[in-house]
Amino acid sequence: MKNKEHEAIIVKENSITLAKDSIIMATNAKVKILSKKWGKPKKEIDEGSPLYDGLNGYTTYIWKKGKTTIKYIIPVDKTFCDFRKHIEIYSSDKNIKIFGIKVGMERKKAEKIEKKLGDYAPYYECKNGKVNYIYCGLNME
Repeated sequence: MKNKEHEAIIVKENSITLAKDSIIMATNAKVKILSKKWGKPKKEIDEGSPLYDGLNGYTTYIWKKGKTTIKYIIPVDKTFCDFRKHIEIYSSDKNIKIFGIKVGMERKKAEKIEKKLGDYAPYYECKNGKVNYIYCGLNME
C-alpha cells in the first residue's frame, strides 16, 4: 500500500507532476499550484546588493514534506541576477521519479537513463548499488 503521507513527484521535460494523476505544472508555474498540494511554503527573501539597488535579489518559496524539499526561486530582475526563475527538487524519498530516474533504482539502470538524457539528466547519488538521493533543477523561463 502506498504511503499517502508522501506525494509522488515526476519531472518530464518542462513539467512537474505532483501526486499521481493530479497536477501538471508547465513552465509558467505559480506558487499557488504547489501550495494546493504541499501547503503554505516558507518564504525567504534575499534583498540583494545595494550596489545594484537590490535588483540582484530573489525570493525563495520552500516546501518540505518527508524526505523531499522543493524550492521555487524567483529573481527580482534576471538581468542582474546569476540565475533565472527555477525550481529545485531534493529528495531521498522512494516515491520520487525525475526524468525516469527513481530513488531506489539500480545504479546500472540509472546510468543507462542518464546516458540517454545527457546534459538534462538529474544529479543523483548511489549507495550499495542503488540510487539513494536525487536532485533536479528546472528552469521555468
